[in-house]
Amino acid sequence: MGYFAAFRDFHDGDYEDAERSFRSERSSSIKTIDSRWIDSICYETMLGECYYHMGHLDEALGHYTAAVQLVVAHSEWMRRVQFPAMIPPSGSAVQIPWGVSTRKARRGRFPKEMSTGQGRIDNNEPFRRGGVVQRAYLRPIHVQEIIRCTTLAIRRRAQLLGPARQYDMLTEELVAKFSLRPGRLNHWSESWIDIQLGVALMAAGKEDQALPHLQRSLLIAGEFDHPLTSIGLLELGRLALSGGNYPAALRFFEEATYSAVHYPDPGILEEAFRGAALAYMLDNRKGVYPRLAFAAAWAKRKRLGQLHVSLLLLQAENYAVLGETSQAALLLQAAQQATGRRDMAVGRLGARYAFLRALVFFQQHKIADGNAALATATGYMQRGSYWLFHIKYADRLYTSGTIPARTAMDLYTNVLRDPQPADWAADPMESMAVLMTPHPGPIERWFEVAMERKAHETALEIADRARRHRFYSSLAFGGRLVSLRRILEGPDEGLDRQSLLLRQDLLARYPAYEQHRQQVRVIRDQLKAMPLVAVDQKALQKQSSLLGQLADHCALQEAVLRQMAVRREPAGLVFPPLRSTKEIQESLPDGHAVLVFFATSRHLYGFLLNNERYTYWRVGAPAALQQKIVGLLRAMGHYQANHELAIDEVKSDAWKQEAQQVLEALLAGSRVDLAKEFDELAIVPDGLLWYVPFEALQVKVDGKLRPLISRFRIRYAPTASLATSVGPAANPTGNTAVVTGRLYPRDDEAIAQNALARMADVLPGTVGIKTPLPAPSSIYASLFDRLIVLDDLALNGGPYSWAPVPIDRGRPGSSLGDWLSLPWDGPREVILPGFHTAAETSLKGLDPTTAGHELFLAVCGLMSGGSRTILLSRWRTGGATSFDLVREFAQELPHTSPAEAWRRSVFLTAGSRLNLEQEPRIKRTVTDEPPKANHPFFWSGYLLIDSGSPPAAAEEEPKPAG
Repeated sequence: MGYFAAFRDFHDGDYEDAERSFRSERSSSIKTIDSRWIDSICYETMLGECYYHMGHLDEALGHYTAAVQLVVAHSEWMRRVQFPAMIPPSGSAVQIPWGVSTRKARRGRFPKEMSTGQGRIDNNEPFRRGGVVQRAYLRPIHVQEIIRCTTLAIRRRAQLLGPARQYDMLTEELVAKFSLRPGRLNHWSESWIDIQLGVALMAAGKEDQALPHLQRSLLIAGEFDHPLTSIGLLELGRLALSGGNYPAALRFFEEATYSAVHYPDPGILEEAFRGAALAYMLDNRKGVYPRLAFAAAWAKRKRLGQLHVSLLLLQAENYAVLGETSQAALLLQAAQQATGRRDMAVGRLGARYAFLRALVFFQQHKIADGNAALATATGYMQRGSYWLFHIKYADRLYTSGTIPARTAMDLYTNVLRDPQPADWAADPMESMAVLMTPHPGPIERWFEVAMERKAHETALEIADRARRHRFYSSLAFGGRLVSLRRILEGPDEGLDRQSLLLRQDLLARYPAYEQHRQQVRVIRDQLKAMPLVAVDQKALQKQSSLLGQLADHCALQEAVLRQMAVRREPAGLVFPPLRSTKEIQESLPDGHAVLVFFATSRHLYGFLLNNERYTYWRVGAPAALQQKIVGLLRAMGHYQANHELAIDEVKSDAWKQEAQQVLEALLAGSRVDLAKEFDELAIVPDGLLWYVPFEALQVKVDGKLRPLISRFRIRYAPTASLATSVGPAANPTGNTAVVTGRLYPRDDEAIAQNALARMADVLPGTVGIKTPLPAPSSIYASLFDRLIVLDDLALNGGPYSWAPVPIDRGRPGSSLGDWLSLPWDGPREVILPGFHTAAETSLKGLDPTTAGHELFLAVCGLMSGGSRTILLSRWRTGGATSFDLVREFAQELPHTSPAEAWRRSVFLTAGSRLNLEQEPRIKRTVTDEPPKANHPFFWSGYLLIDSGSPPAAAEEEPKPAG
């Protein structure tokens, strides 16, 4: 009675009480050595269930494994059971309120207990040689419960192992044992061998072999349903569901519910209804799945708390998907009341409740409440996600040496995949959890396994996946919203055919979004026809009104996007894109190359590729390289943000030796020769290399040291897939919005105003943005084609908390995080000479685990909103040369490629004399002739982020001194 009382507590959702009861009963019920395993199979399984539903998956796996090990050790126990010779039909009929079985099988009547032989009949051997004498006796056992727990332990264990189950020796041993048919031959009980063998084959990933055994397991003697029929039906439903046969899956799951009532199994009932509801929705059936309401009322009468709450949640999701939000909210309220203070409130059921509550809040346009509910769900998933557990377990197998590199490669490829459409359809909560949770270690080891196996092209693709995951895991919805915005609002050129078809489908199924989308287009057209800066008060009022309407429509679109994000929508991850190494190479023009670095916790790797070949190497001694980078930055004068350089430092070329050593250290052991002249180099930095001014690194040519920028055009990209063009070029005739302020703290604002005036003279369509803005900058900036910020940028807080338009700083809608939201298509070109990074303090106090993140995430954040070309500073010089560089670059952008425009700007500025009165970071000194601006302090601190475009015809251009 104790075991089944604990069983009842479990199905009422009191997991901790049940766990204590199972432990207590296990201790008191084990009386003899010979029978210990019989009790332990059930107790270990049910202890595993308690931990499983609470999200303590390591503990759950341990108990399931213990149960399976006992089954393997005592696989022939059914041979000793005294089964009844024949099974009579059951005369009782159970009324099921949600439907009637269409199967023609009759129900058999099975005894609750059967006897099994224990001990020895012949004890002469122990008498003669010594040992324990065990008298033979018959012991009554719950055979059906033992087999139920056996199959449950096998199923749950396979679920927790995930793809690793295919390499699990215990599962293989289990299959081998059951394949020997360890029971009475030609007896009705063979159906119970079939169910165990079928489940074991499913666990081993051998679905085709499992199918006939599961089918045979449904009936005893070819006519009777039995207490384990529901398990076979459930597994057949899972097979049909994974194969996309939703009508068949629905039939199997429904039949499983009927059998689980006739032979009570609340756990199978709950799983079967979940499977049936999913199949119903995926099959695009109209209306609410009708059986759920009847089943929920029945479960409430039967006081099956866990089942009742689960059924209420299934109904709530069904109503929410149909847009009947108020009814969904009522069902969620009922689920909360039914849950009460039971342990299931903080288990997986509680997470499902919170996730659905987020959906309902988003449908009610309560964004803050929805975000809070989603945070609750994802908080549980940090420990309770099956997929995250698969990643951890696979990584554990490899790092412990349990599996070889070849197996690890296959396993990592599976568990570290992007969520596929089938994943989103099956469980969006799992898919979102794996995107939002950082797991750099396993990805890093996946990369290193690929390198070890000489799969270098694959390794390069894994490096891009690692960068992309770094970006996704920094976002509230794990990149889901970014991709949905891109699919629905981005240019067609950046999307594949599947994404374009999905756009059409989503717009058709979410008419509210499409309605607001059309309104946004109308409003934007009106705004685009107006001056960017209003000429009078009346025009300003009209512009502010239209921008306010634009913000309102975009806010409503964002609410719908969040509904899509937490629903079973099969939207892929489109930004940053993933491209194969071959695709990247094929997209490179002649004379272009990509230099890619990837930093792991132990090593730094390099790849150089053009459209014909690639090479790779491992950079030696990362610690020594860091010291060289620090030495280079200090030689350039970087000690703190506002450190002033002496004239002698500006004239000195001592930095060249340091710059040469950094380049040599980066390329040591490789076949890369950057002394050869070619057209353009795109660099994908990682870690500390985001702070390295590659433009200034020195290569020896004809016996002289030359900066790399004198050899070829240089640009950067956050990922290798973004190193080549993936969308439409910028509009060369578009407007330019300039934000003026103090690029250096002690500057007079007139300096930036003067720079604006000079820029307006050479760049048509340039206007200065005035404060107060007519709308938050995240809305207003959607009207900009180009944005130039001549102001210091404060980068305090998280990676998305800084304001790209600093005159808007601190106001709602001003942060980069706000810029990620709609309206999509921000300024295509962004120039930020006031950006700060750890380079300006020579990496002092830098956390190596987050090195370069402020740059990488800022760039990805801006590009995700439509920016294509970004120029930002590693350190802020704040003087006349900074204004000159920006002006020359901006005025050339409409006429040539960004990389060519930047190179020309550097050459022109570096060849000019410094105006010491307008260089606040140079110590004021009387000198006969001011030096030229050829010291890299002035021109090498800028990152040009660009996806590349065909180079313009070469022009005669001045060369930089030195």
